[in-house]
Amino acid sequence: MGASWLWHIPCMLLLFGTNINPSTKVAAAVNTYCLGIRLHGTKDYLDLILVLAKYPRLKQTINLVPSLLLQIQDYVNGTALDPYLTATLTPVEQLTDQQRWFIIEHFFDAHHRTMIDPHPRYRELYEQRQTKGKTWCWQHWQPQDYGDLLAWHNLAWIDPLYWKEPEIAQWLSQGHNFSLSDRQRIIAKQREILSQIIPQAPRSAGGRPN
Repeated sequence: MGASWLWHIPCMLLLFGTNINPSTKVAAAVNTYCLGIRLHGTKDYLDLILVLAKYPRLKQTINLVPSLLLQIQDYVNGTALDPYLTATLTPVEQLTDQQRWFIIEHFFDAHHRTMIDPHPRYRELYEQRQTKGKTWCWQHWQPQDYGDLLAWHNLAWIDPLYWKEPEIAQWLSQGHNFSLSDRQRIIAKQREILSQIIPQAPRSAGGRPN
């Protein structure tokens, strides 16, 4: 009772978010990166900035380290690759055995409940791998199964904030039978989203890049 006055003292809360990605560039003829920069950039970084921009009275610091900015810009410019991106942009008929196995193993790298389960075709392929096993998928999947999985992994990592955009909405409703052209346009959309991160960050921080 005697300390009830404490509830009436204003509290200052500092929200400090740091987007840190160590430089994962591999020196080569074409720069190679960790896909986390591309996927989290598509799903999380810009979303955070745009959400915070809705609350101008909320003071926040967004720390985008230089190595992260450089790698985002390389993805925007189309000069960065990662193994997932390389597989996505490869015609399914030309996928190597190593790539096919990599796709079966890793193209479900997403939160099942929120990123796989809401999409029937993605969920269908995931359940085949979970119930029948990776070897069954290797033996029975057709080129179109790989093409759909390549597309859905990249679609699932696009933030729901953009799902109402006509092109993205069309892909989500299409569901299956994705072509190489579809996958190329999905990656182009990812690059479009990534291209907004650096210009938007200073605005959300009141014009102060951090």
